[in-house]
Amino acid sequence: MKFVDMDGKVVRQYNVTHSNNSSKLISQPGLSPKTEEAMTDYMKTKEGRAFISQFAKEGDVVGGYKFTENGALNDHTLNIWDYSYSSETANVPAESGTGSYEVSKDKTSKTATVTIKVVSYASYKAEIGETLAHEMQIHGYKVADQINGKKVNSQNKDHQALKNKDTGHKGYLKYKSVQEQLLTIDKDYKQAFEQAQKEANILYK
Repeated sequence: MKFVDMDGKVVRQYNVTHSNNSSKLISQPGLSPKTEEAMTDYMKTKEGRAFISQFAKEGDVVGGYKFTENGALNDHTLNIWDYSYSSETANVPAESGTGSYEVSKDKTSKTATVTIKVVSYASYKAEIGETLAHEMQIHGYKVADQINGKKVNSQNKDHQALKNKDTGHKGYLKYKSVQEQLLTIDKDYKQAFEQAQKEANILYK
């Protein structure tokens, strides 16, 4: 699933709306309304803008924020997939409120693709915002090092840092900063981040 605009640039945001009769996922450019609202909040945070700006090209708009210069990693691709399943009528094949972070490299072109996935179909805005912060801060804080081939923490260690509230972990510190900033925007983020911490205490061994 890939969309390319008339200038040949990769469009970074996709909304997965449903699966067809062959179980193929169908998507369209952009984010669902709920995720767009969460992204707008996220882009009001310093860390949110800093993460996205690494990949942005001058004129790109994400979450209502327009970038005025090219980012240091703009030769690479950042894809944000929103699994809203807004047109799905069958059983949805994913767990709401989950997300993922992945970096893949093309050895031929020496470019990387960073993929953020957010499953938003039964989530409320603040829960989606927490997921964005989790993937882009808890894991994404190290993205430049990953792209440049440096050794980085495993995702398991990232999760341990979240569970243990490890202030020595750069990603956790960024995540907590995003949390504090989002709380000034919408009080519902308090419940979303508290629930995420409870789940981390159970899930991450």
